[in-house]
Amino acid sequence: MKIPSVTFKMREGGEWIEKTSKDLFSGKKIVLFALPGAFTPICSSTMLPAYEKSYAEILRNGVDDVYC
Repeated sequence: MKIPSVTFKMREGGEWIEKTSKDLFSGKKIVLFALPGAFTPICSSTMLPAYEKSYAEILRNGVDDVYC
């Protein structure tokens, strides 16, 4: 699947920076997911921890990075 060309604003080392989809994804096998209720109690207590628990297994399957 081709990721559209976009610019992300993100925190790195305590500073706001911009990175493009090409910077993050080019030449990599990635898993990209979104949370329907980001920053809600159910998201923080159930959804995100499930991905965190599976992180090592996802990487063992040949994935370079996981992004939320």
